[in-house]
Amino acid sequence: MKKQKALTVSVLDQYIKDVLSGAIPSGIHLRNAINRFTSDRASLKWKYDEKAINKVITFISKLKHFTGKHNGKHFELEPWQVFIIANLYGFYNWDGPRRFQTCYLEMARKQGKTALVAALSLYSLIDDDEAAAEVLLAANSKDQTKIAFNLVHGFAHGWDP
Repeated sequence: MKKQKALTVSVLDQYIKDVLSGAIPSGIHLRNAINRFTSDRASLKWKYDEKAINKVITFISKLKHFTGKHNGKHFELEPWQVFIIANLYGFYNWDGPRRFQTCYLEMARKQGKTALVAALSLYSLIDDDEAAAEVLLAANSKDQTKIAFNLVHGFAHGWDP
Protein backbone atom coordinates (compact mmCIF):
# COMPACT_ATOMS: atom_id res chain seq x y z
CA MET A 1 0.00 0.00 0.00
CA LYS A 2 2.87 2.41 0.69
CA LYS A 3 4.05 2.07 -2.91
CA GLN A 4 0.53 2.96 -4.14
CA LYS A 5 0.38 5.95 -1.77
CA ALA A 6 3.69 7.33 -2.99
CA LEU A 7 2.61 6.83 -6.59
CA THR A 8 -0.69 8.65 -6.03
CA VAL A 9 0.94 11.59 -4.29
CA SER A 10 3.64 11.92 -6.93
CA VAL A 11 1.15 11.67 -9.82
CA LEU A 12 -1.12 14.24 -8.18
CA ASP A 13 1.69 16.66 -7.32
CA GLN A 14 3.24 16.34 -10.78
CA TYR A 15 -0.12 17.01 -12.43
CA ILE A 16 -0.60 20.14 -10.30
CA LYS A 17 2.93 21.32 -11.11
CA ASP A 18 2.45 20.68 -14.85
CA VAL A 19 -0.84 22.57 -15.00
CA LEU A 20 0.45 25.56 -13.03
CA SER A 21 3.68 25.73 -15.08
CA GLY A 22 1.80 25.57 -18.39
CA ALA A 23 3.27 22.19 -19.38
CA ILE A 24 -0.33 20.95 -19.53
CA PRO A 25 -2.49 23.48 -21.37
CA SER A 26 -5.46 24.46 -19.23
CA GLY A 27 -8.19 27.00 -18.85
CA ILE A 28 -8.91 29.36 -16.00
CA HIS A 29 -11.40 27.00 -14.35
CA LEU A 30 -8.88 24.16 -13.99
CA ARG A 31 -6.18 26.53 -12.73
CA ASN A 32 -8.65 27.94 -10.19
CA ALA A 33 -9.59 24.40 -9.10
CA ILE A 34 -5.92 23.54 -8.63
CA ASN A 35 -5.29 26.73 -6.67
CA ARG A 36 -8.28 25.96 -4.45
CA PHE A 37 -7.13 22.36 -3.98
CA THR A 38 -3.60 23.43 -3.05
CA SER A 39 -4.88 26.05 -0.64
CA ASP A 40 -7.38 23.66 0.96
CA ARG A 41 -4.76 20.94 1.35
CA ALA A 42 -2.56 23.38 3.30
CA SER A 43 -5.46 24.75 5.34
CA LEU A 44 -6.64 23.57 8.73
CA LYS A 45 -10.24 24.17 7.70
CA TRP A 46 -10.46 20.69 6.14
CA LYS A 47 -9.07 17.30 7.05
CA TYR A 48 -7.08 16.03 4.05
CA ASP A 49 -7.01 12.23 3.89
CA GLU A 50 -4.60 10.59 1.43
CA LYS A 51 -5.62 7.18 2.75
CA ALA A 52 -9.21 7.80 1.57
CA ILE A 53 -7.94 8.85 -1.87
CA ASN A 54 -5.80 5.74 -2.14
CA LYS A 55 -8.75 3.55 -1.13
CA VAL A 56 -10.71 4.82 -4.14
CA ILE A 57 -7.74 4.52 -6.48
CA THR A 58 -6.99 0.98 -5.30
CA PHE A 59 -10.63 0.00 -5.84
CA ILE A 60 -10.69 1.45 -9.36
CA SER A 61 -7.36 -0.19 -10.24
CA LYS A 62 -9.02 -3.57 -9.62
CA LEU A 63 -11.71 -2.90 -12.23
CA LYS A 64 -11.19 -4.38 -15.68
CA HIS A 65 -12.23 -2.94 -19.00
CA PHE A 66 -14.48 -5.31 -20.90
CA THR A 67 -14.74 -3.81 -24.39
CA GLY A 68 -12.56 -2.22 -27.03
CA LYS A 69 -8.80 -1.98 -27.13
CA HIS A 70 -8.52 -2.08 -23.32
CA ASN A 71 -10.60 -5.27 -22.97
CA GLY A 72 -9.31 -7.37 -20.07
CA LYS A 73 -6.90 -4.69 -18.85
CA HIS A 74 -7.14 -3.11 -15.43
CA PHE A 75 -8.36 0.48 -15.19
CA GLU A 76 -5.35 2.82 -15.17
CA LEU A 77 -6.18 6.33 -14.03
CA GLU A 78 -4.93 9.37 -15.90
CA PRO A 79 -3.42 12.18 -13.80
CA TRP A 80 -6.49 14.40 -14.34
CA GLN A 81 -8.67 11.57 -13.02
CA VAL A 82 -6.48 11.25 -9.91
CA PHE A 83 -6.91 15.00 -9.37
CA ILE A 84 -10.71 14.67 -9.53
CA ILE A 85 -10.65 11.74 -7.11
CA ALA A 86 -8.38 13.67 -4.73
CA ASN A 87 -10.84 16.58 -4.78
CA LEU A 88 -13.91 14.43 -4.22
CA TYR A 89 -12.56 11.92 -1.71
CA GLY A 90 -9.64 13.72 -0.07
CA PHE A 91 -11.33 16.45 1.95
CA TYR A 92 -13.47 15.90 5.02
CA ASN A 93 -15.14 18.09 7.57
CA TRP A 94 -13.45 17.66 10.93
CA ASP A 95 -16.66 16.13 12.31
CA GLY A 96 -16.65 13.39 9.69
CA PRO A 97 -18.63 13.83 6.46
CA ARG A 98 -16.86 14.22 3.15
CA ARG A 99 -16.69 17.82 1.92
CA PHE A 100 -18.07 17.10 -1.54
CA GLN A 101 -21.10 14.86 -2.01
CA THR A 102 -21.82 15.70 -5.65
CA CYS A 103 -19.76 16.24 -8.75
CA TYR A 104 -20.48 17.90 -12.08
CA LEU A 105 -17.94 16.88 -14.71
CA GLU A 106 -17.91 18.51 -18.11
CA MET A 107 -15.27 18.02 -20.76
CA ALA A 108 -14.81 17.08 -24.40
CA ARG A 109 -15.78 13.69 -25.78
CA LYS A 110 -13.59 10.58 -25.77
CA GLN A 111 -11.44 11.40 -22.74
CA GLY A 112 -12.67 8.77 -20.31
CA LYS A 113 -15.15 10.72 -18.22
CA THR A 114 -17.98 8.15 -18.55
CA ALA A 115 -15.66 5.32 -17.49
CA LEU A 116 -14.46 7.38 -14.52
CA VAL A 117 -18.01 8.24 -13.48
CA ALA A 118 -19.02 4.57 -13.80
CA ALA A 119 -16.06 3.47 -11.66
CA LEU A 120 -16.80 6.12 -9.01
CA SER A 121 -20.47 5.15 -9.03
CA LEU A 122 -19.61 1.52 -8.40
CA TYR A 123 -17.19 2.51 -5.64
CA SER A 124 -19.87 4.68 -4.02
CA LEU A 125 -22.36 1.83 -4.14
CA ILE A 126 -20.24 -0.93 -2.65
CA ASP A 127 -17.11 0.34 -0.93
CA ASP A 128 -17.75 3.86 0.39
CA ASP A 129 -18.87 2.70 3.85
CA GLU A 130 -22.37 4.16 3.43
CA ALA A 131 -25.39 2.05 4.32
CA ALA A 132 -28.08 1.89 1.62
CA ALA A 133 -25.97 3.99 -0.76
CA GLU A 134 -27.65 5.45 -3.84
CA VAL A 135 -26.04 6.85 -6.96
CA LEU A 136 -27.70 8.99 -9.60
CA LEU A 137 -26.27 9.15 -13.11
CA ALA A 138 -27.24 11.97 -15.43
CA ALA A 139 -26.13 12.59 -18.99
CA ASN A 140 -26.99 14.70 -22.00
CA SER A 141 -29.07 11.90 -23.51
CA LYS A 142 -30.83 8.66 -22.59
CA ASP A 143 -28.34 6.74 -24.72
CA GLN A 144 -25.37 8.20 -22.83
CA THR A 145 -27.00 7.28 -19.51
CA LYS A 146 -27.41 3.70 -20.76
CA ILE A 147 -23.73 3.63 -21.73
CA ALA A 148 -22.76 4.76 -18.22
CA PHE A 149 -25.04 2.19 -16.61
CA ASN A 150 -23.66 -0.56 -18.85
CA LEU A 151 -20.14 0.44 -17.82
CA VAL A 152 -21.07 0.19 -14.14
CA HIS A 153 -22.64 -3.22 -14.83
CA GLY A 154 -19.64 -4.47 -16.78
CA PHE A 155 -17.13 -3.22 -14.20
CA ALA A 156 -19.14 -4.93 -11.45
CA HIS A 157 -19.12 -8.26 -13.28
CA GLY A 158 -15.39 -8.08 -14.02
CA TRP A 159 -14.34 -6.80 -10.60
CA ASP A 160 -11.20 -8.48 -9.28
CA PRO A 161 -11.15 -7.92 -5.49
